[in-house]
Amino acid sequence: MLTRGFLVCLRRKAIRRKVFFGALDRLERGILDLSTRLLDQAKNIVLVSQLLDIVGKLEDALRSRFVKHLESYGYRRVVQVVSQAVKMGCDVARGWLMDASFAWYLTAQNLNQPMGYRTP
Repeated sequence: MLTRGFLVCLRRKAIRRKVFFGALDRLERGILDLSTRLLDQAKNIVLVSQLLDIVGKLEDALRSRFVKHLESYGYRRVVQVVSQAVKMGCDVARGWLMDASFAWYLTAQNLNQPMGYRTP
């Protein structure tokens, strides 16, 4: 799982997207750098737990603004729209809960509204 190739690719992607130095502190960058240079695969439990924390931080920092807004706003808004549609008698609307493209649509619509009309 935590092999040298995976860690090198993740480190390279984070540096290219300019989140490596902002997301990790000096100690975490050192752990990741040494792990990519010295290990083929992490086996020590303490090291694996530290690397998993580092990988989680980097993956969170690499997510785009749209995906973060989709998770915080889009899915919540889909539930609101579906519940309103079901209350009005549209039983087909229950299928919209499983439609990811509907959540993407509502998120894109919200992001493209002017600042005064946008809901948080």
